Amino acid sequence: MSKDTGENDEVINDKKKTENRRFSIIVISVFMGILLLPTLAWGFLSLVGKVNKNIMDKIDFDLGEKRDKATFPNTFHLNTFTSELEAYYNDHAPFRAVIISANTKISEKIEKPYKEVLRPVIIKLFFSDRKLELAGDFEHEMDLESFFVEEVNSEMVTKDSEYHNDVVIERMEASCTQNGSITYECLDCHRITVEEIKALGHKGQIIKITEASYEDYGYTLYQCMVCQKEYRDDFKNKLIDNSYFPPNIFHDKVLEGRSNWLFYAGDNNIAYYKGENILSDEMQKTYLSLMKELKSICDKKGIQLQFMIIPNKEQIYWEYMPTYTISNTYKRADRFVDYVKENSDINIIYPINELKAAKKYWQIYYKYDTHWNNMGAFIGVQSLYKALGIPIENPLNVEAEEVKKQEGDLVSLGNLDPNHYSDDINYNVIYKPEIHILQNRGDKIGIGSGTYCSMSDSENKNNLVLLSDSYRTAMIPFLEKDFLNCTITHRDNVKNADVAEAIKNADILVITAVERFDSEMIEAVEAVITILSEKD
Repeated sequence: MSKDTGENDEVINDKKKTENRRFSIIVISVFMGILLLPTLAWGFLSLVGKVNKNIMDKIDFDLGEKRDKATFPNTFHLNTFTSELEAYYNDHAPFRAVIISANTKISEKIEKPYKEVLRPVIIKLFFSDRKLELAGDFEHEMDLESFFVEEVNSEMVTKDSEYHNDVVIERMEASCTQNGSITYECLDCHRITVEEIKALGHKGQIIKITEASYEDYGYTLYQCMVCQKEYRDDFKNKLIDNSYFPPNIFHDKVLEGRSNWLFYAGDNNIAYYKGENILSDEMQKTYLSLMKELKSICDKKGIQLQFMIIPNKEQIYWEYMPTYTISNTYKRADRFVDYVKENSDINIIYPINELKAAKKYWQIYYKYDTHWNNMGAFIGVQSLYKALGIPIENPLNVEAEEVKKQEGDLVSLGNLDPNHYSDDINYNVIYKPEIHILQNRGDKIGIGSGTYCSMSDSENKNNLVLLSDSYRTAMIPFLEKDFLNCTITHRDNVKNADVAEAIKNADILVITAVERFDSEMIEAVEAVITILSEKD
């Protein structure tokens, strides 16, 4: 190779290096510009905003999120610092409100044609052979009456006139739905006996027949010719859409369901639904050991202990879930409750069957919120009372007025347009208006970690302490009327001095958790053991 050729190659290489440097500088400049420009612009607008507040109000507006924004991490932890820093910048990025709002509007514009036009075509082409795996069974749903009809009092005996000189001292006639009784007294030995008169049952005539749909059960509406009460009977199962419906999750938290239902996708909820996270035998044994320890302490102190696991919404309204493969129909909560009952005398309930029976009559969880509504809470409370041996109210005899509920927590979590999710249902349950709340204080409405205390003129003189989660909020209107004193709080408050004192003075201690927080229920058990083991 000649000397001239070598020199030319060097010149060419130098030119390429120069061009590469220039290109790198341009790329880096553009990248840094993308990073810095919004911040610089935000700083400039902040200065302008001090002069003209309307400009900032239009850009930096409140998105209505029901949470506290992330704060800058004050301490360095190797495993969490990066995620904490990311969360901070996600919550404080310049133009955050404008960007999220614009993204939401764009998504809304695209969502409708995608759902109505594109998605059905894709499903038909590629997924027509896939069907909904049924995670529930309408055929085995129980009748609501079978759960809540009062059992015959064990003290009631049939009158024995052959050996006693009995006379009637009181008579209560049976109605269509309530048992009656005849009370006798022996004139010779003054023995009192009570004879039960069975409820007469309705004598109904048909008013209307409603056909089943994808959102409602079919039923026949009757009116009793004796008491004039209207009631539903002859139920027909809902229609089932078992076509392929792909899972679609918004912001890693909210799962789109069929018929416009929304479900919570956080806290491993989907694994609970699919039956993938069964507790190991060792873990069940560990949980039960702690529950036994607490029960032993409560028994010695005369405290009645009760546990309740509240079903996740998708376990009740499984028919609206998207298409998932169900790994196991005998799921985590069912297995654990059965394990506890088979291996101890601990009181624990999981009222999934009661709630499924009740949904024939009412919508008992919100469509756009992860919680049960007032009617669902009422069913849960009555199930709790039945386990505690407290008189219960048949839900079919309680007046419940349907009311509309506006935006639910899932709409906010998914950053969805509330105008598309405004037809949710709640109930105004008229419950024991004759009982009055004499004193109350604390957090009754909020779903955070507050504490609510009340005193009523209930004939039940027991002190109740309920340790729960946000599901407790809808339970309060019923609990506060059925006990002399109530302390109702989030499990996180167990170590609070006032809560700890209430636990020590409790007659009845109830520890509950929604299904996805079952492990946190056990954490509360450990905390209560510590409190009750302390020397006064």
